[in-house]
Amino acid sequence: MTAGWLSIHCDIKDQHYQQAVNSLDSILSNPPSLEDSIYALIDLSYVYTKIEGTTNQKSMLFSTHSNLIPKMYKKYVVQREFWIEELLKSQEGDANQQLFPSIELDGRKPADILSVHPNPVTNDLTINYVVGENGMVSLAVYSLTGQRILQKYLGRISGSFVEVLSVEQLPEGIFLICLQHNGIVIEGKRFIKVD
Repeated sequence: MTAGWLSIHCDIKDQHYQQAVNSLDSILSNPPSLEDSIYALIDLSYVYTKIEGTTNQKSMLFSTHSNLIPKMYKKYVVQREFWIEELLKSQEGDANQQLFPSIELDGRKPADILSVHPNPVTNDLTINYVVGENGMVSLAVYSLTGQRILQKYLGRISGSFVEVLSVEQLPEGIFLICLQHNGIVIEGKRFIKVD
């Protein structure tokens, strides 16, 4: 992964901006971790602000995540500081205990979130999940401090599912999406909300 980041920064230094943007888009489309999402978002914004004065080059760049990019350098600086602060808060949470314990029955979870995308998200979050044991299930969004912000009841179900959850009304930040199975909250996945 380090080699990939070095390659991206070499592309930026050598003014191979579209190559850097393509690499960062690839990371944002399928981020290996929350940290990678944040760093890719910061670097993608940096590429665009780096060529802010040269509108000819800027108009030629294409990013599938251009809606996430601050339009002005001042906004980029504020955004960058905000994301780094959010990342540090997230890592502090990891150093302490998990927000919710992982519940396992006979060596397996009764339900589990397999993936969330896009991550970062602006409007709709797609959640792929599986419920192995029939039960009352809901999806819930929590802040990093454990405050429940959203909840969607899914009923008594079992099987594999895809659910789309609108998170447009959430403020910018890092959140946790969890499944609740028969009243027990199961450790979920973190996602980044951007405006």
